[in-house]
Amino acid sequence: LRGALGDLERGEQARAAATLRGVLRLEPRTAEAHWYLALLARSRGRFESAEKHLRLFLDTAGPALERWRGEARARLAAI
Repeated sequence: LRGALGDLERGEQARAAATLRGVLRLEPRTAEAHWYLALLARSRGRFESAEKHLRLFLDTAGPALERWRGEARARLAAI
């Protein structure tokens, strides 16, 4: 996950997305990976994918990510 965040900081969106998908292949319930894939999808105009990853984020995010959960709900409502 850390590598994907570094890729995002450098603007390497395709590489970040590939890394995040790899994280999900190994650990499908990694909420943060779903969050960042949703953000990437939305920025590319891929709203169905963004919606899917936001829903999966909400299904997998624990209490530590409660602040992000509210943002995810707001983003879902805007799609």
